[in-house]
Amino acid sequence: SVVLLPRSMCLSSGSSEGSGSGSDEQGGGSDSDSEDINVDEQGRPAIGGSIDLSTRVFDGTLPSGADPGPLIADCEAVFTARATGAGEGLSSGATFWVAANAKPKTALERLALQIFAHHAAGAEYDPSRSGAEWWTVVIDDTDDVGLHWDRDYDLQADQGLLLHPHLATVTYLACPAAAAPTLVLERPSPLLATEPLSGPV
Repeated sequence: SVVLLPRSMCLSSGSSEGSGSGSDEQGGGSDSDSEDINVDEQGRPAIGGSIDLSTRVFDGTLPSGADPGPLIADCEAVFTARATGAGEGLSSGATFWVAANAKPKTALERLALQIFAHHAAGAEYDPSRSGAEWWTVVIDDTDDVGLHWDRDYDLQADQGLLLHPHLATVTYLACPAAAAPTLVLERPSPLLATEPLSGPV
């Protein structure tokens, strides 16, 4: 998920960098108790500049001939997301944060920052408070990933707001023959957690 924060905005619920399905292991907390959030009509922090929000597919994210084996091993090593039972709500597990101005410490952080830089090239943002929240999903033929919106789950729990990253990406390093592709629907998320999630697509 690409998270962009403008230079003048204070976002201080749980983590100033946002949170995914679990704890943010690398993000720092904010020392302010106030909320000052300017969002656009899609529930994202309002920023300057431009960012392409259309649904697109990129082939060859890794260099031609590159061996994905080491990255796959890293994905397996940090994979913690686990599905919940029916009706139990959010999945468990940890997500990871890398700031836009940070020096990557791992190959996965490097990949996340490369994806961030590509998509945020035309945006105006504070690089010290913006960046990529990332996690890995390692599943087999019997697993699935349910329909969801990426959002700040800490802010949802604390304030009842559904705040979203500017865009979300999915990078496939390996894909079993029986795996289904990612499904993207043109169904905007509501801004408040109290609003119904169901509706026309």
